[in-house]
Amino acid sequence: MTALYEMYAPWVPIALLVQRSGMEKDVSFMWYALGKTVGRLYLGLISDFVVVDAQHVPSTGPVILASNHKSNLDPFCVAAAVDRQVHFLAKDELFSTPIVGWYMRRTGAIPVKRGGSDRRAVAAASELLRQGRVIGIFVEGTRRKDIEGLGALRAGAAMLSHRAKAPIVPVAIKRERRHIHVSFAPPIVAASVVGSNEEVSRKAIYSRINEAISDALTLMLGRSYAT
Repeated sequence: MTALYEMYAPWVPIALLVQRSGMEKDVSFMWYALGKTVGRLYLGLISDFVVVDAQHVPSTGPVILASNHKSNLDPFCVAAAVDRQVHFLAKDELFSTPIVGWYMRRTGAIPVKRGGSDRRAVAAASELLRQGRVIGIFVEGTRRKDIEGLGALRAGAAMLSHRAKAPIVPVAIKRERRHIHVSFAPPIVAASVVGSNEEVSRKAIYSRINEAISDALTLMLGRSYAT
């Protein structure tokens, strides 16, 4: 119990958490900080929760966190591993549920209509990136409990990165028995997948960015952390 207290005490006072993390000081930060605190406490109780290479997330400026998705706990895993406030893109159906929807609105999440391009969601995410915020995207577009490894990637993260000139940091969430590891890869930028004198279509750029994300996630998911 003493060890748990020593591990999680810095997360309990919301004001201290905000001061240390540099979270955006807007209406949503208190609700986000509270959810992050509770989520990390819960993850610590049910698992051996370990964060690997979080230094790859820039401390300031716009960034997109591109993660795989297997569990409803994944947003809490990503949030608990990152010091900055993350604005997650989530299916709009979740915003219709009484408690979950209420909380998601107050933490700055962005509703996305599935089945096509949601211009309103793209505009909202682009504006947050313009403000130097952090966007969280589950790049498979939905939870993939039905497969091992990584599913096919959607183009959303690549499109936002190219449009907003924001780097993408791949985030791999891996579970092995009681272990939960959240690993981060070095940032990916659109310029790194296109040659200086190369003329490439927008669709091809998105495809190359997705390939780089997929390679990074596959590498991290292939590592064994369990002992």
